[in-house]
Amino acid sequence: MDDRTDEDIKAWSDMLWYLWQNGFAMYPEADGPQLSSREAGYAVQALLEERGENPLFGWKIAATSRAGQQHINVSGPMAGRLLAERVHEDGATIDLIGNRMRVAEPEFAFRFDRDLEPRDTEWTAADVLDAVDTLHLALEIPDSRFFEFDTAGEAKLIADNACAHQLVLGPPAQADWRALDLSAHKVRATFRDGDERHGSGANVLGDPREALAWLVNEVNGMGITIKAGQTVITGTCMVPLELKPGDNGYADFGILGTIGINLTGEPLIDRDEWGVDDIPGHFDWALQRSGELMYKDGSEPFALDNPFRTVLLVNGSQGVIDNGGLDYFYEQHHEFAEIQAVIDAYREIGANAAADRLAASLQCFPPDTKDPESRMEFVSMRRLSGDKLDQLSNEICGDGMVWRKLNAYIADHFEAFSYD
Repeated sequence: MDDRTDEDIKAWSDMLWYLWQNGFAMYPEADGPQLSSREAGYAVQALLEERGENPLFGWKIAATSRAGQQHINVSGPMAGRLLAERVHEDGATIDLIGNRMRVAEPEFAFRFDRDLEPRDTEWTAADVLDAVDTLHLALEIPDSRFFEFDTAGEAKLIADNACAHQLVLGPPAQADWRALDLSAHKVRATFRDGDERHGSGANVLGDPREALAWLVNEVNGMGITIKAGQTVITGTCMVPLELKPGDNGYADFGILGTIGINLTGEPLIDRDEWGVDDIPGHFDWALQRSGELMYKDGSEPFALDNPFRTVLLVNGSQGVIDNGGLDYFYEQHHEFAEIQAVIDAYREIGANAAADRLAASLQCFPPDTKDPESRMEFVSMRRLSGDKLDQLSNEICGDGMVWRKLNAYIADHFEAFSYD
């Protein structure tokens, strides 16, 4: 392992998790502690397990083909963790907003019925298959928290959970899959008005069963047991399929069955074309760029220059208010300077009516609740019901004019969000 400290590992984990949860991304060369070994990457990735709402669903393998390894400049396959919250049933609808890779990968998936613990000798494919209960079909929709993931390097991509994102998983295959030569098994995918792509199990480290054994040995090598009930997806059977919002399609595994998906979202922004009028999604792009700058500098939104500060403050504040009114807002913003900065941001975009309501809401607190602690106590005990503060909350909550003004503000300042 390289010389990264526990604090460095935690900082990387915190940053990548934030980016993943909010659909943001960063550049690999961003300032801060760097990662230079697979071990350090896996140490960052390991902290994901404590963030998931459910027990770990399983594991994935990335870069199982030579072409894939060359594309992202890595020396070999990489293991990643599958979070249960990111797994969907066959035929699911997946939102592509925030996803920059925008590809689908048809894969074989294996579910274990007993633990595979670390041992002195490596597991063979035959050993591992003895512990498998069922085979499933899968469509992985990967993504990266790096804009230029092909230059991030092995350690950072492993820290980035081997580009794990969303997974569509089918039920157990009913055919006698153990009698099949999965290395020669053909797979056909159909997306985009009948466009087809073909592949086979041979694209998965030569054989998906060998890939499965590689994953078990890679994970065991870190002292980790593969648990009964966990599922492993073994890598794409073909060149990944390009996706766009509105697509629907499926992968046909022949006798093993099919698995399908539907896609929503907005088109990606072309960084080489900056005309706002013909770029749906410029709103999301501005948020991504602003969030990237904030985390690159290690700062808070309040410390950024405009238009980045305004975009983050209005988006975050109005999102909170729309979700739970002014009581939620005041639970998050305690200091007067922070609240005033939000009011100023609303005025910056021209949402003056909403800004006036926020300013008026400050006057609703009793004289003895001007400090952050007493204001929080007042909010938590009253829950803002039945008076002027409640009226103001109802008026600003769900105010669509704020979003329209913010959208127009981003359009007017869109050149600032470029990388020039």
